[in-house]
Amino acid sequence: MCGKTANNNHPLVSIIVLNWNGMAYLEKCLQSLMSITYPNYEVIVVDNGSSDGSPDMVKKDFKNVTLIANKRNLGFAKGNNVGIEASKGNLIVLLNNDVVVDPTWLSELVKATVDSPKIGMTSGIVLQSKPSDVVWSSGKRIDVFTGITWRIGYGEKFKQIEKVEDIDYFSGCALLVKKQIILKIGLLDEGYFFYGEDADWNFCARRAGFDCEFAPLAIVWHEGSATRKRIPRKGYYWYNRSAFRLYFKHFPLIFLFTAILFRLIILSLFEILLFRRPISHISLRIAAFGDTLSELNEIITVRRKIHCLGKLHLKIRFREFLKVVKQSVDFKADSSTRRHEVL
Repeated sequence: MCGKTANNNHPLVSIIVLNWNGMAYLEKCLQSLMSITYPNYEVIVVDNGSSDGSPDMVKKDFKNVTLIANKRNLGFAKGNNVGIEASKGNLIVLLNNDVVVDPTWLSELVKATVDSPKIGMTSGIVLQSKPSDVVWSSGKRIDVFTGITWRIGYGEKFKQIEKVEDIDYFSGCALLVKKQIILKIGLLDEGYFFYGEDADWNFCARRAGFDCEFAPLAIVWHEGSATRKRIPRKGYYWYNRSAFRLYFKHFPLIFLFTAILFRLIILSLFEILLFRRPISHISLRIAAFGDTLSELNEIITVRRKIHCLGKLHLKIRFREFLKVVKQSVDFKADSSTRRHEVL
């Protein structure tokens, strides 16, 4: 499995698994990685100061895995950056600890990536853990007018999809990126503590002229928001703060203002009336916006830098967004579970 040298047919892949108090998920994730068919990879577990015994479990049961134990929770971006800097592969995979992979998953990702110098990032079909034949994501789209994102195919029964077109970005739960791309666009933005960094990274790669490629045969199963479930209020705060940072960094000025107004006012009303979100949560959204404004000088500096990479073409998808909302409302009429989660 680990520590093999790179070659043209099977370049070395570094799989980075970030963990914070997720031992039950992590064990299943690592067990699945032990069974993949790709012959040349290393696994690096970056533990963000867990107190549940996760590091000891890795040391005891997965001796071929490299463990990096941080003393505290560095967040998603900084924690993964620690793993990237320690990696040896020319291909880097970010993998959530609540993901279980199909044995051929990595082979399919590599196959879809190495054939073209234009491809910078690759991901495949992400299925829900339960029920295991239902799609969690086959890529994401974003409406530049409202700033809302949604997962393509979420909640649908799994079919062997040959191609998904018009993807704006991929989730960071199972994402492959060429190291040469990282050298060009930089590491993950550590201004995102939790959420948003995957969209930001994809956008930077696209600005630099690289494609984000969909690999339909690369299949994983994802628990989904396992960390956020343990910290719902903090998760909601960072969820919104990351969205505001993304808008300020990447959106054209005219859509920057429409997206901010939509999130602060329209989406707040939508969540209160339709999903019975507590009003106290809306104060968290306002606090997230205020804290983002406090970092505006730094964000503007970064915005100027990344805009030098090139243009980012995002679409107005308002009609498609309305269809997603309608599906959510229709689904809520039959179930207490939301079908679509918007950012």
